[in-house]
Amino acid sequence: MKSARAAAGKKVFMLGHSHGGLLAASHALSQPRDLAGMVLTSPFFGLAFKPPALKVAAAKIIGKVAPGLHLGNEIKSEQLTRDPDIVAAHRADTLV
Repeated sequence: MKSARAAAGKKVFMLGHSHGGLLAASHALSQPRDLAGMVLTSPFFGLAFKPPALKVAAAKIIGKVAPGLHLGNEIKSEQLTRDPDIVAAHRADTLV
């Protein structure tokens, strides 16, 4: 909150997106006097589904044995957006 101190008495609003939204909300709960308001976009407050227990257990074990191993998920590109160009770009992205 270095920025809040630099604001010197002016109203401070915090913006948080995704994981940053979780961090912003956590800060606001612990230091409510620091903020005049917040804007949270798609805050990550938790998963939208409960992953299978077997997959969670396997991921914990694999995370210790092979921490760099990538485990895929069942999320389809079409579930991320309705924009066909972004769906195509997501499918073509080798880092996904």
